[in-house]
Amino acid sequence: MSELRPFPQIWAEALELARALDVRDIVHRPGCWEHQVDGHWAIAVNPHREPCPAGAEPARMQVDVPPGVLAVWFNGWLAGLVWLDGGGEIAVGEAANEDTLIAALQAATERAQAEARA
Repeated sequence: MSELRPFPQIWAEALELARALDVRDIVHRPGCWEHQVDGHWAIAVNPHREPCPAGAEPARMQVDVPPGVLAVWFNGWLAGLVWLDGGGEIAVGEAANEDTLIAALQAATERAQAEARA
């Protein structure tokens, strides 16, 4: 029997942000769901069974996001791909790394929740 990988915290935080933004039924939307997290970070989630292009913003590097993958950009540059099962890679720089992305996702969730309460 194979060992289960833990659910990636990046995915958990991205899902909390989507919930705070009241994002629903992304599987029924065309393409990836994309969101600018803050002034540095952006994410895209592909809920479909085939790759879909993301990063169409003028200042963002475009990439075909594989099915079931969360893509991450830092300052417009692709900084990582994270699979639901815990696989993937993310930047390991001083400013762009897993910890700073998680902090940015958490801060964005708090902002969205505060706006929803206002």
